[in-house]
Amino acid sequence: MLFYAFSFWGTVFIRKLCKLDCSFFVAPKFILLSFIGIFLLSFDAGFPYYHLLTEKYTTSPYYYFAHYIVANGYCVFTIFIPLFILHFFLKENDDYYGLRLEKKSFLIYVFMLLAMVPVVYFAALQPDFLRYYPKFQRTQIALSDPNRSLLIGGFEFFYSLDFISTELLFRGFFVVFLSRYAREHIIIPVAVVYCFIHFGKPWAETLSSFFGGYILGLMAFQTKNIWGGIFVHVGIALLMEIFAFWFA
Repeated sequence: MLFYAFSFWGTVFIRKLCKLDCSFFVAPKFILLSFIGIFLLSFDAGFPYYHLLTEKYTTSPYYYFAHYIVANGYCVFTIFIPLFILHFFLKENDDYYGLRLEKKSFLIYVFMLLAMVPVVYFAALQPDFLRYYPKFQRTQIALSDPNRSLLIGGFEFFYSLDFISTELLFRGFFVVFLSRYAREHIIIPVAVVYCFIHFGKPWAETLSSFFGGYILGLMAFQTKNIWGGIFVHVGIALLMEIFAFWFA
């Protein structure tokens, strides 16, 4: 919590040093709700119990596969369910964290995803990228396993679910919902926190995550909808897996 709180409130402090208006950041309700968001992020990032589940109920050769399935799937209990419980107590959450299905043009999101294809392709040529991706290789499923294709599909589904929860928390809760208190000024602090959760990944991905988080945050703020962001985020994640499988 201290790590993520530092990234969020440190950015607000820098804003204060620049003598910009920070009055909306110190409103009691905003502080409480931002604390809840940072707590959920920290609870999800530091959730230890999936180790116990996989160690108790899984044996080889599928131990590591089950480990990553549970690791990507427990966001249902740490992000999805808590946020929707919170929704019932927030009478002003009429945007449903940006999950309302509306007739909006997805064309711009398609172009954003297509623009990322050469970027991901170039990244996939780097040695540190192939040491980190594809994530499926960490499951240690043998190439000769008769269920390998099915296992890849299951793995990528739960891998995508983790990105959907990220969009729901960062763009849905932090941007779409909290922007009613801090307006567009919430976008940069959230983008910084988003960058912090990428620490430990390849440097190019970590650096670009700030700009990606800012762009997706800005679009979520303007449209009050996160479905386009989900499409782009999951699309990029799967592109990285596809190129990594290709070059591995």
